[in-house]
Amino acid sequence: MSCDLERIYGELAARLPEDEGSDPTHLDETVIPPAPQELATDRLRIYRSQLQRLPGCRGDYLDIVAPRPTIRQLGLLVLAVLFHEQCDRSTLHLTHPDSVLKHIVTDYKHWKKSEVSGFRFRPWVLGYVPENVEHAFRTDDRGFSAPLLRLTNLSDCQHNENDWRTRDVLNWVGGAGATADVAEFLLNAGRESATWKSFTIPANGAFFTAEAKLWIPEHWEESRRRLHEAQKRSAQISADPI
Repeated sequence: MSCDLERIYGELAARLPEDEGSDPTHLDETVIPPAPQELATDRLRIYRSQLQRLPGCRGDYLDIVAPRPTIRQLGLLVLAVLFHEQCDRSTLHLTHPDSVLKHIVTDYKHWKKSEVSGFRFRPWVLGYVPENVEHAFRTDDRGFSAPLLRLTNLSDCQHNENDWRTRDVLNWVGGAGATADVAEFLLNAGRESATWKSFTIPANGAFFTAEAKLWIPEHWEESRRRLHEAQKRSAQISADPI
C-alpha cells in the first residue's frame, strides 16, 4: 500500500493529542511539513451520487471512506496548504481502485505584497484542542465565507455534457477561516476516541455545492451490508404472490 499522507504527515498526526481539554497544540508552518504540489494515497476513496434538494433540483453527494489516521493526515495537508506560502495548490491523487473520484484539490491563494490592494491578513497558526465534535460540521458563516465543496476536473473547466458527467475531482475548501475550520473538524473526526463513526460536511447553503459524508471503513461496509439486505428483502416481498 502506498500513502504519501502517511509518509509526510503520519508522524505528526500520531503525536496530536486525543483527550478533550488537552493544552493547545500550536500548528503552523514550523510544525507542519510543507504540502507537495502532488501526492497520492490508496487509503482514501470517494463515491459519488446525487441528493434531491428541491423538486426538480439535485446536487452532488459524496461518500468519503478513510481510516481515522488518514482523516487526521488529510486535515494536516489542508493546514499545510493554508500556512505554507510556497504552495497555493496541492493535488492528492486517489489510487484506490474502487474510488470513483480520482483527485482532491486543496488550494489557497497566498498573495504577494505587490499584488495586494487594501488590507490583507495572513493565516498564521491553529491552536488545536481536541473536542468531541457532532456528526455534522456546523458554521455560522455564509456564502463564500463558508466551506465550498465542488466537483470539477483537473482543468477546472467543463466544455460539454460529457465533461460534466465525468468530473472526478473534489475541489475544496474555501477562504482562510473555512479552510481552517474544516481542517480542525477533520483532526477531531480522526480521533480514535471520537464518538461518531461518520461525519457530514453539508452543502454550502448559498450555492448548489457538494455535500460530503466521511465514513470509517468498518462503518461504511456495515451500512452497505444492511442496505443490501434491505433491498434483498424488499425484492423478495415484491416477488411474493398476493
